[in-house]
Amino acid sequence: MPAIEERVDRLESLMEQTQLMFQGLILQMNKDTREMKKEINNQWEKIVKKLGTLVEDMVIPNIEFIAKKYFNLKNGRIYTRTKIYNPLDNAEQREFDLIALYSDKIILVEAKSNPKPEEAKEFIELIKSGTFFKYFPEYAEKELIPIFASFHIPENVIKKLSKNKIYAMGIKEDTMDILNRELLEH
Repeated sequence: MPAIEERVDRLESLMEQTQLMFQGLILQMNKDTREMKKEINNQWEKIVKKLGTLVEDMVIPNIEFIAKKYFNLKNGRIYTRTKIYNPLDNAEQREFDLIALYSDKIILVEAKSNPKPEEAKEFIELIKSGTFFKYFPEYAEKELIPIFASFHIPENVIKKLSKNKIYAMGIKEDTMDILNRELLEH
């Protein structure tokens, strides 16, 4: 009988060791899973940020073409992702996606990767309220040409922009172009 008891004791000891090893593996797997989730979230964050700037990256080389072709503007100064404080209230800060300065006109571009109607509405309000000139009072005498840009702008958003005399800029054929050209005829 002592041999059986010895075997049972060894078996119990082996079971305990196996259980401890199994628990250790589970803990390690949980730790690895948390680290992987963290890394995946970091990668997603980078992708989302890049998507956010992808439209801006497409607009930048095309804005000079648009300025020259439709507004006869040349040799402007182009500023991208401009962060500025309100000169009257340093607690207020704003970022403008693209500002193209010319002698008597300014092109202001709001770029969105996936435009929502409320984002277009916010840009319309920004234009109507004169918010741009609140941040840049030194340009108050210049004509503002507002452009809302994206890869694809839904037709209802284009209509709303057109109604408010804001140009819609999107992919057309192989480049970006003005989508609501009827505004150019006025």
